[in-house]
Amino acid sequence: MVPIEDIYKLEASSPVEIEGNEADVNLQLEKAEEQTGGTVTGFVMDDDTVPAPIQGATVKIFSEAGLPLYHMSTNSLGEFAFINIPEGTYYLSASKDGYIMAAGIEITVSESAPVVKVITLTEDAKQNQGTIYGTVTESGTGTPLEDVVVTLFVEDNGSYELISTTVTIDDGEYVLENIDPDTYQLLFSKSGYHAFGPITVEVTTGLSLEESVALDVDPLAATGTISGTIVDDELNPIEGAFVGLYTVSGGASDTLVAITYTNEEGRYLFGNVADGEYIVKAKVSGTT
Repeated sequence: MVPIEDIYKLEASSPVEIEGNEADVNLQLEKAEEQTGGTVTGFVMDDDTVPAPIQGATVKIFSEAGLPLYHMSTNSLGEFAFINIPEGTYYLSASKDGYIMAAGIEITVSESAPVVKVITLTEDAKQNQGTIYGTVTESGTGTPLEDVVVTLFVEDNGSYELISTTVTIDDGEYVLENIDPDTYQLLFSKSGYHAFGPITVEVTTGLSLEESVALDVDPLAATGTISGTIVDDELNPIEGAFVGLYTVSGGASDTLVAITYTNEEGRYLFGNVADGEYIVKAKVSGTT
């Protein structure tokens, strides 16, 4: 079939008022530019056993290098038609929300041979899954926090199942995608800050949920620990030994700042120790 093309362009007359009179309306038509190139037509269908047309799908023509050149939407019949496409080799694809984008179909366009293609789209199984996203900042300053660990898990009678985890980027943003609809627990943690959560979140079919939080600085995060073991002269651990932590003042005496006692393994631990220089003293007292 030879395609029908415009020979002269459509022209319109000026408004004409008729009040029982005879009007003479003449038009001079301008020659239409000769149409060159080929046509690319076809349909976009789903992959059901009995394929059905997909209305509103976006059909795109790409160059051989993958650059987008032309696009249009399908009608109620799933139909599309491109005209005046320069001769050459292209790739044809289609997409629509809820479907996986079709792989590119190689086509060769020429004036003498119209291209007719049927593009099949497969429903995206992930379309019913949800997304959790947001930003993590520092309390008080609003500074975005990078490398915050964001953990999504399910709690069931005291047991925990990890669902997904990610970390924030330099602007504090995070995204947890492809999450099945359900109720979850969300926890935010970063060294130097108090953990936030867990908080309960409800993921809904196909929707995105924003959870942005601010973390409080942990004033004890910059502190250190001092630990060790107290033994006797035969290297046996001593349980119940007095252990004192002293600051080094450089004077005649040191200042006692913390006291603890060893456990059955002879071990001791001082936590939340501020920056500075210390010594540890230990002794055992009792009756013989």
